[in-house]
Order: sequence, then structure tokens, then C-alpha cells
Amino acid sequence: MLEEDRRKPPERYQLPAAKGMTSGEGFAYNFIIHQFLVRHLPINRTKEIDKAMAIGQFGPALDEVLKRKGETRGTAGAVAHVDASLIGKIVKGTRKPSKEVMASTAKHYDDGQLYIAAAGEVTGGAFAPWLNNVDLHRASVLFKTVEEMKEVLALTSEAPINKTADQLTESDRKIMKRLLMETVEAITALTHFAAVLCKEYSFSWLATWKEHRADLKAKKYMK
Repeated sequence: MLEEDRRKPPERYQLPAAKGMTSGEGFAYNFIIHQFLVRHLPINRTKEIDKAMAIGQFGPALDEVLKRKGETRGTAGAVAHVDASLIGKIVKGTRKPSKEVMASTAKHYDDGQLYIAAAGEVTGGAFAPWLNNVDLHRASVLFKTVEEMKEVLALTSEAPINKTADQLTESDRKIMKRLLMETVEAITALTHFAAVLCKEYSFSWLATWKEHRADLKAKKYMK
């Protein structure tokens, strides 16, 4: 495929303009764009895109949380035992946050967005990205989450899950990859839905996951 052809989306992949999209369509708009770019841009460009999405989310997330709660960078600095200027650099993206700063501020503000952003930073992007340019109204997120889950369930009927890896044909592998990507998209949607529920109805993100872990241990799913 020629370089210029890689940048021109096939007709079946052409996306609607962001303007005029419904709230449900808007939720996954950025994620869909990323998936298109991964499939159609050269490998070196997709690596740059992944790096940009994965790194640097904590600063903007912290800034948003502080504005939402009406607190200053100085307050956040006191929580993290650093000065306000360092918090300012983290927010602006000129300084990478330390694990200690992320852990202390995330725990103090107990905000799902902060925890998700911190996980993205620590893992280098091997976690659900926070979608910071979409409609996160609880109804919109619920609609999109259900849609993503249905897509996973629909694809499971096609997936040759009874086969081992060495038994898969090339066609089988394509189906399994589709199932994997649909699963990841569903995880992203569900993660946002959990964060929105916590925010909207004042549930603790940290306590929710502690309760979940305790339940898994009680069921012997974890040692």
C-alpha cells in the first residue's frame, strides 16, 4: 500500500464529523480514530500516537480534578508533600509526575479519572486511556457501554475459541484479533462507566476496588 493510500481511509472506515454527533456516538469518537490510525498509518507513526495517548494524562486529569473541587495547586502540593510550582509543571506537562505524587494525590482526591490516568502513566499506556474529549454524561456512557458489550457478545459466536493458537487459520486469527479489540473497547467503556458512577453518586473509587478485591478473595478467585 502506498504511503498516501495509508492516510486515506477506505470508504467503510470514513468517520462522521464530530460536529452534530449524538452523545452516544461521541463517547467512542477518539478511540475509533485511534484504531483507524493504528491500522492505516506506518508503524513508526502509530508508535508516536500510542505514546502521546498513553503518557501525560495525569497532569491534565489533576488539573481538571482541582478545578472541579475548587482547590489550588498549592493544596495539591501539600497533599503530595511537594511545592505548588512542581504541581504546576506536572499540570502543564513539562514535568513527569513521580509515582509518589500520583499515589498521594489520587488517594486524597479519590477520583477515578486520576487513578486511571496514573495507571496509564505507570504502565506506559497498557491500560484503558481516559477519554478527555467526549461526552461523559452518565446516560451517554451507559448507552455506549451496553453497545460495546453487545458487540463483544455478538462476536463470541464467531470466535473459534475451541482451537489452540497453533490450530488457528489466518482467518481465525483475524476473528480473534477483532474479538480482542472489541473486548478492549468494552473494558474502556466499562472503566469510564465505573468512574462516572463513582463521581455522580459519590462512591469511593478506592473503596469500590477494595471491596471488589475482598469479594474475589472470599470466592477463592485470588490467594
